[in-house]
Amino acid sequence: MDPNAVLSYWDFQTRVDLRTGGGAWRLLIFGASDAVGEAAHTDPFTTTTTNPDGTTTINGEVRPERILRTGFVRADLRYRLFRRGRWSGDAGVEVGPDFTTNSDPTADARLVEWVARPRATVELALGEHFKLRGGVDTLLQSWQIRIFGTDLASFHFPSWGLTHGAFVQAEWMPTPAWLIAPGVRADIYGYHFSGDSIFGDSRTYVSSVDPRLAIRRRLRADLYIKGALGLYHSPPRFILPWPGLEGFGLAENGLNESFQGSLGAEATLPWDLSLDGQIYASWLGRVSEFTFQQFADAGRGPGTNDAQQVARKGRSYGLEVIARRRLGHRLFGWLTYTLARSERDVGAYGWRPSDFDQTHIVNMVAAYALGRSWTISGTYHYNTGRPVTPDVTSVPGQRLTRDQYDAVYDTDRLPGFWRIDARIEKREAFDTWYLDFYVDWLNISLQREVTGYRYETDPRTGAVRRIAEGPLLTIPTIGLRAEF
Repeated sequence: MDPNAVLSYWDFQTRVDLRTGGGAWRLLIFGASDAVGEAAHTDPFTTTTTNPDGTTTINGEVRPERILRTGFVRADLRYRLFRRGRWSGDAGVEVGPDFTTNSDPTADARLVEWVARPRATVELALGEHFKLRGGVDTLLQSWQIRIFGTDLASFHFPSWGLTHGAFVQAEWMPTPAWLIAPGVRADIYGYHFSGDSIFGDSRTYVSSVDPRLAIRRRLRADLYIKGALGLYHSPPRFILPWPGLEGFGLAENGLNESFQGSLGAEATLPWDLSLDGQIYASWLGRVSEFTFQQFADAGRGPGTNDAQQVARKGRSYGLEVIARRRLGHRLFGWLTYTLARSERDVGAYGWRPSDFDQTHIVNMVAAYALGRSWTISGTYHYNTGRPVTPDVTSVPGQRLTRDQYDAVYDTDRLPGFWRIDARIEKREAFDTWYLDFYVDWLNISLQREVTGYRYETDPRTGAVRRIAEGPLLTIPTIGLRAEF
């Protein structure tokens, strides 16, 4: 194991509840952070010097810190009004930062997004079979973005954003067997871009109205069928959801848009098992997905990889199934299976799988209570490999043009991956709180996941070799957790 490797994770959660008069206050403070990379150190085996007398001297090379950190912190204050006659409601505000930083001097990055989100909802009961629920919310965002040594808030990212939203939803039960829930949501997205000496400041405003409908029908006491349709909009996004990366590309590409539908069934089985399955389909009339590389290529001129700056059409469809036995039994857990396809329209080259298309995904969790507050549990995960785009050109270091990129877009695929995790836990109960001692081992099966390919060209033959890359990530943990 590399003594200079850095791999750390922390999270926390604190909750305070207070009842006052006809309502209740709740304050929830929570957050998490991940770090991975290499600490600053001196590598004594990197530089070899040949002396005049023919001897050699090995000089140590000082390597800087290269650590990627991501995380968030939130404070969520909520007031819930107890029901008064036909009315009930709540109001709250959420505040905190998302952040991504990279201390690698060759790819430095600092992304900080501050978020403030006030919201309020009310519910009105109009008889026993009809409820009406509505609400408003506002999202205030402020960004500080620096990638590859360049401040991007002035021309790629907004300096701040203000989004107003409102929704209304009804729940109607015309008979005890039927539940019909129509609804609609409307949003106005507004972003402010800090200008430069040529163009000055600018603002972008776009709006969306999204109707939705969900229906559930009880066929008998232990069997339901259900269906849903809806229109959804969202701002353009990064393919990887890095904390702090939002609000870019809206002026050029507009909102992402998708029409989604699903049809499924829920059943209660013997042994207190439940089975829930559905088929789904989604049509993406417009979707913009960005990558870090296009910002690294910014300013290089013609021939750079600008392929993903263009909004594409997309579609996804598949099957989801979950079987579970509820907590409260000595043996409990669940099993999920997803059969899915997600694709993008690459113009003249037709439909290709999207970057994170995975045909098969399996997750299984099982836990068994041994007695005396001891519990053992394990998880199993499997997924087929996602598509990747070969990054091979005739000139080393040259980026693909748009036509070259479209021709090879997601034409390769990574191998599948599986892993097993294990955990043993002991709980001690006190008068007003719990103390848990646990031993947890992530990837106790010691499986290596391939996360990408590296391509090397043989200088003699010109042949290109594909080399799989990826970490063997296994993390044993011993910990204590207190719950008050």
